[in-house]
Amino acid sequence: GVGGWGAAPLARSTPTRAQRGTRPKINPNLAHFQIKFMKLKKDYFCFICTMKRHASAVWNGTLKEGKGTISTPTTVLNNTQYSFTSRFEEGIGTNPEELVAAAHAGCFSMALAARITNTGITPESVQTKATLDMKNDGGWSVVGIHLETTVKASGLTNEKLQELAENARANCIISKLFTVPITLDAKLV
Repeated sequence: GVGGWGAAPLARSTPTRAQRGTRPKINPNLAHFQIKFMKLKKDYFCFICTMKRHASAVWNGTLKEGKGTISTPTTVLNNTQYSFTSRFEEGIGTNPEELVAAAHAGCFSMALAARITNTGITPESVQTKATLDMKNDGGWSVVGIHLETTVKASGLTNEKLQELAENARANCIISKLFTVPITLDAKLV
């Protein structure tokens, strides 16, 4: 259901509350969850089938002289200013492309950390810079994204890092949004 626990388990019998564990507190303003239970060996666990994230923007005035704000329910962005100058020049505030680059850097870092962890190695840090390249060919468009990441993880080889980083580049949620080339430089520190 909305903002709570969803469908019955895929196993034949419904697990008890003790088998499922306690229900996490879910803020219905942040996400819509449908959760199902799966039987894995003798333990039940849940996974998220669908999730929605929200953000809003308000623009007032003309393109060049106007200004706007961007907000999220988490209030990380709370009426954050953006404008023509913050987008196409060096004005104060954020811009949509900067937020896309930040989302990609964050998503990729988490995806890479998960892949490193799945090898049995605990990453100390994954630091990523995403550079979104734009071109004006009679109209602005994003033409590529470059990810630069440095990883600190004891026991991780450069060869394994390259393999895991390439997999994270191709499969992180935000990467899957793009049809433009995504290039990558990954280094161990």
